[in-house]
Amino acid sequence: YFLKEEKIMLPTISKPDFLQRLTAFAKDKLQRGAFSVFLLIDGKKVRITNVHLAWEGGIKHRLSQLDSILSSLGKESADYDIIAGDFNTAAPAVFRRSQEKSVENKLGKEWVNVFPNLPYSCDVSYAVPQDGWVRISRILLFFGIKFRQRLDYIFTKNLKTISKEMLDLPGSDHRPLMATFLDD
Repeated sequence: YFLKEEKIMLPTISKPDFLQRLTAFAKDKLQRGAFSVFLLIDGKKVRITNVHLAWEGGIKHRLSQLDSILSSLGKESADYDIIAGDFNTAAPAVFRRSQEKSVENKLGKEWVNVFPNLPYSCDVSYAVPQDGWVRISRILLFFGIKFRQRLDYIFTKNLKTISKEMLDLPGSDHRPLMATFLDD
C-alpha cells in the first residue's frame, strides 16, 4: 500500500570543480536529488530512498549530500529502510574501498551494505554517446582494458538479505542490483 513520496534536493557546489571544467557540464550547476517512497507492507512502514550523489565535488561533497539525505530521513521514522542508487564512488580500485568505507561510516553501523564485496557495478564499455565516454571506452577496449567502477549500492536498516545479485546486462553502463529482504 502506497503511503506517500518525498523529494530531497541535495546541496550543490558553488562553482565547477576541476573535472567538471573538463566536460560539457562546466557551465551547468548540476542539481542532484534523492527520492523516497513510503509503503505500508503487512502493517510495517517501509521507506525506499533512491539516490544519485554527485560525481563533481569529490567525496567530501558526496558525504555532504549524504548528510542531507540522512537529515531528511531522520525527520520521520520507518520500520524498514532501504537506500539505493548511484553513490558515484568513482576512483581507482586502490582508493575506491576507502570511499566506500567513508560512505559506510557516514551512514553508521545500523546500515548494512548489501553488496560489500562487489568489485564493480558500472562498465563504461556500454556508455551512451551523450555521456561522453564512448571514445575513451573504445580506446581502452582496443587495448583490452574494461573501465569498470563501483558506483551503485544498496544499504538497508532492520532488514535481512536473503538473496542478491548483480545482473550483467547490456543497455546501460550501470548494472542492475537486485535483492530480496526479510525482517531482521
